[in-house]
Amino acid sequence: MTDDNKSREYLAAWRALCLLRQRVQALGVNHFDVPLRLADLQSAAHQTVLQLMGLAPGTADISPRQACALPDS
Repeated sequence: MTDDNKSREYLAAWRALCLLRQRVQALGVNHFDVPLRLADLQSAAHQTVLQLMGLAPGTADISPRQACALPDS
């Protein structure tokens, strides 16, 4: 099984439990570079973390369970 397939299965399992809505891929970087992406205010990783924390504009009033019911972004 490839890493991509493992990642998709992991995502599906978390979605089934309503614990995660989306997957953000960091193409062309290794796992050591991911924290650098979190520090970049314009990166998808940074924006996604803000959304998950309810700190992105328009997300403060959305609970994790409500967010699970939203369509995939």
